[in-house]
Amino acid sequence: MKDMILRGGIRYEYFDPAASMPANPEDPNLLMSEERSYYDIKTTKASIKHQISPRLGLAFPITDQGAIHFSYGHFFQIPPFAYLYANPELEVEPGYLETLMGNPDLEPQQTVIYEIGLQQQLSENIGIDITGFYKDINNLLSSGLSSGLNYYELPGGTFYSRYANEDYANVRGVTITLTKRRSGYISWAVDYSYLVAKGNASSPTTAFYDLRDGKEPTKKVVPLNWDQAHTLNGNLTISVPGNWAFSVIGRLESGLPFTPSPERLRGIGMGQERPEVNSSRKPAQYLFDITARKEFSWKDLSYAVFLKIYNLFDRANERYIFDDTGRAGYSIIAQRLPDNSYENPGIYPIDTYYNRPYFYREPREIRFGISIELR
Repeated sequence: MKDMILRGGIRYEYFDPAASMPANPEDPNLLMSEERSYYDIKTTKASIKHQISPRLGLAFPITDQGAIHFSYGHFFQIPPFAYLYANPELEVEPGYLETLMGNPDLEPQQTVIYEIGLQQQLSENIGIDITGFYKDINNLLSSGLSSGLNYYELPGGTFYSRYANEDYANVRGVTITLTKRRSGYISWAVDYSYLVAKGNASSPTTAFYDLRDGKEPTKKVVPLNWDQAHTLNGNLTISVPGNWAFSVIGRLESGLPFTPSPERLRGIGMGQERPEVNSSRKPAQYLFDITARKEFSWKDLSYAVFLKIYNLFDRANERYIFDDTGRAGYSIIAQRLPDNSYENPGIYPIDTYYNRPYFYREPREIRFGISIELR
């Protein structure tokens, strides 16, 4: 239109789970035994799901070098089939919460996304984009215990649960991207993201295992496992097309959250019996990769020599950590346990058990190669 650009759309989705579920979740025939049979259970068909997802985008040019943009959309996702069809024989083990049953009647998980931003040309070759976003996530998959629903009792003191759409999350943040398109020999880009992700739980099974272990399921929003507050990415390329190129990519990421152990809290003077979920942070991580390439030609052949170095500075980035120290390299428990390996030659020292190289991301890797093409 004269003063704006409008993009709109509608997505229709249809899903038939084609599966049955117990008509009565407390049917005694669900209890596992030698006499029970799947055909003794009265079942009902899971319902067919229909979804209509509207999408809308608007852009308002404010000058010949800048525009404000806005978007709004609904997005649906069927839960992974493992959660719909787990335990197809509908068997419940005797005991207290020994079974977490699938649920083919799960609703799609829904995300509503809002975005607003500014695109602006700063010079002939440099532009900036600032975008703020908010995601409202409903019908997230849970193990059906956070509100007491889908928690069933069978004869003999047997309790079980099944998956349900009970959890909620929201994500909000801002992304700033500064880009220089290629001029002369150089092009580069830098982008920074600030993000806050909170919800009831990071995993569908969290509430189930909390209650089975005698813990009260979380009933408030907490930082999710992927709540990475700060992310900074940059890349620089210096090149002569068809001749040579050199590039550097750098990534800096703030630490992801984790739930500290009581030992860690006591060590820093906080004697809480049950730590707050995801109330501590892992160490920050950074990586730099470089790529160099030189091209040649000879008769009908074109070939190139390249060098790639990943994790240039051989940074020991900690992917997993011990929850009593917040670090990958050592644990308080290992320091407190006695080392009896000298008395038992067949037993490794306790430090060996807590030495876990896979807790770290990949070390430096160097690749050199040659590619040949027939022109």
